[in-house]
Amino acid sequence: MKKKTKIKEAHIRQWMSEHESLQLDASYSAEFEQYLNSQPWAPSRLDWRSVGHVEFVMTDSWENNIVEFSDQTPLGHHGHLMLMYSGAEPSLLSFKEDALRDIDLIYSASPGARYFCGVDIVDGRPMPRYEDFAEFDGNSKITFRV
Repeated sequence: MKKKTKIKEAHIRQWMSEHESLQLDASYSAEFEQYLNSQPWAPSRLDWRSVGHVEFVMTDSWENNIVEFSDQTPLGHHGHLMLMYSGAEPSLLSFKEDALRDIDLIYSASPGARYFCGVDIVDGRPMPRYEDFAEFDGNSKITFRV
């Protein structure tokens, strides 16, 4: 029996259809994972003490402020995001605004720290910018690399 990937979860598929999102081949996820693995790591997540960053805490009405906050970071300079579940699974490609406002829903089927990066669309093809990334902690904080 083939293992069901996170992007195949019913609520994720529904979200994708409502937000003009696409599935990216797992090769993009593998490349992003390889990039992230070249960064300093703590036991279970990136070691942010060694990486320049800013933090966004998801408090009341956070959905109204997240896009403006992200625009002050390298990730915010891209119109799209690639949201990775694991290096072996397909990723989700979405408009930045939609993905950031629903990041908690998008990653609800995948607990723990999850990583996403900016994407430019060039000649109709996605061009991930792995170095422009952020981490959703699975709870209430997004950490953006600066």
